[in-house]
Amino acid sequence: MESIMAREIRETMLAGRTIEARAMLIGASDTISVEERSGLAQELLRLQTEIERLLASAEALEKEGRIDEAKAACLAARQLSSDFPGIDEEIKRLDESQQLARAVQHRNQRTREAGPEKTVAAAWSQRIRPLAPALAAAVGVLLLGFLLLRGNGPTVPQQPAPTPAVQETVASGQPTPPPAAAKPAGETPPPAAPATPAAEGQSPPSASAPANAGATKPASVLYTVRPGDSLSIIATRELCRQPAWKEIYERNRDLLADPTKLQPGMQLRLDGIENSCGQAR
Repeated sequence: MESIMAREIRETMLAGRTIEARAMLIGASDTISVEERSGLAQELLRLQTEIERLLASAEALEKEGRIDEAKAACLAARQLSSDFPGIDEEIKRLDESQQLARAVQHRNQRTREAGPEKTVAAAWSQRIRPLAPALAAAVGVLLLGFLLLRGNGPTVPQQPAPTPAVQETVASGQPTPPPAAAKPAGETPPPAAPATPAAEGQSPPSASAPANAGATKPASVLYTVRPGDSLSIIATRELCRQPAWKEIYERNRDLLADPTKLQPGMQLRLDGIENSCGQAR
């Protein structure tokens, strides 16, 4: 009959913990019989041999590129002994290799579907991508230099907007008259010729006679008072109407405070007063 310790070692071995079962077997050498120890040792050796075979097969399959089969062999070895050293690390490494192989396969498939043009574009993109920072810096330097040159360049004077008169002349097709010559600074214009006063005792020349002989003759603009003149005499002599003295007085109220007090040399305005001298003739 199998002892309790031998049964515990066997259960541990069947649970996939072969390393733990081997340690229990070594520690229980005094509590189990020689036959039980020999039988358990043989079973542990058989499991270890099978595990090592599966791991060697997984390594060979991986070298051939058969990652899926290599991973299956490692999983079978772990099922026999979950605490065997290195099995979990090997399975993890095979998982990473499997994912990498699938990614490469997927990329190759997309490359075949994309055709040669997209393949060349992708190759150029991969070559240019490391140079992107240097290209961006060069473009920035060129742009900065352009802005500096533009800011220091000669300024083009702006033409003044044409005046409405010039616009009208251009629209009508007539030549534009040359601009007047600018006067030198400090040069003063020549004084205007003084108006020649009417000779004393003479009235300024009257306006030209109208076309019709019977038309009313307009009065002279100014009349210089002579000694002995009165408003009545002036109205009779210059306007041929003695009653017009009232109109002369009203026309020159700003000069005449009293219509009877005339000063020789005083100039009276006669414009706007009816002149009847033409009718008298």
